[in-house]
Amino acid sequence: MAWWYAQNSVLYAKSDSLERLPRLKEELRSAPAKILPLVHPKHYLMARDFSDVPLRRVLTALPRLFKRALQRRVERVSSKAPCQMED
Repeated sequence: MAWWYAQNSVLYAKSDSLERLPRLKEELRSAPAKILPLVHPKHYLMARDFSDVPLRRVLTALPRLFKRALQRRVERVSSKAPCQMED
């Protein structure tokens, strides 16, 4: 099964189904109160595997990534700098 089917699956059940299906009732009881922002393990493993990314693509992306990282660093440093009052 493709990971996105498992990631985006939602199960709807009538409340009277819980009495007929004890396993479903147990799953509901053990489930978190709200949906967790989780990434499916297969998607995570695919996303972090860079072994088949062509070198040209990596080298093309580097300037953009460097610029973005530098901008974030400058924003972080400038937000921590004390404000100077003008006379």
